[in-house]
Amino acid sequence: MWDTLLGMLHLAPDSFPTRYLAIAVPIHASAALLAGVVLCPLAIFARKGTRLHRIAGYALQIDVVVIVVTSFLLLVDGQVDELVVQASVFPNGAYERLYLGLLSIVFAYYCFSGLRVWYRLPPAGEDRVTSNWIDWGLATAGLLVGITYIVTSIVALGNGNPLSLVYIQAAILLIAFTLFDFYTFFYPPNPARFPWWLVHMAKMILVWIILIRFIILRVFEPDASTFATHQTIALLLYVGICVAAASYFRRQFRESRAV
Repeated sequence: MWDTLLGMLHLAPDSFPTRYLAIAVPIHASAALLAGVVLCPLAIFARKGTRLHRIAGYALQIDVVVIVVTSFLLLVDGQVDELVVQASVFPNGAYERLYLGLLSIVFAYYCFSGLRVWYRLPPAGEDRVTSNWIDWGLATAGLLVGITYIVTSIVALGNGNPLSLVYIQAAILLIAFTLFDFYTFFYPPNPARFPWWLVHMAKMILVWIILIRFIILRVFEPDASTFATHQTIALLLYVGICVAAASYFRRQFRESRAV
């Protein structure tokens, strides 16, 4: 089973110098597949407020912890393959592990801050959303990564790297989300008047798209020259899905909040 998963990732079992790393790779791959194929669709499309929706959400939280932890374990002693080098925006394929680490932080930000939306709902007797150090930490980490992407992408753009446009698009979206988070920290909205559930949905759909994109990249290994096209298609698909889902689920959210 492990050898099959490693083969899908184009990684040989004997390429890792330590036993824990050989175990971390298939666990990471299995968790990503579970989240992308099962848990994210259930969490997004299950009727809101139901037991299935909540169970999928809790399971996704645990699964994302596994994905993020194993991704950082792979940075300790893992071999960075050619696909990562090609996809790196840093000059001459340098700092590949930093590149992977930043991607893990971005994924963790979108997922955990998206799930935190419900934990931030006002307590009884209050009418404004709350925030704590977890929310501040997630938003700060996301903003710093977004700024890093912007700076390195501008440098790469000057050097003629076509991937810079991919990361500039991703950075703008990431910074927009984090700045909105900071806005809600200083000016907490009233979820009874503001569609607070839309923030949760937008982030979780983006998590799902990120997972599917990475699964496709790892399995099919498209040429790096096509990444910009894939990114543009993914962004357009993301906007379309968000608009359609917002329209479809508006009634369900209102009914679940009224119960």
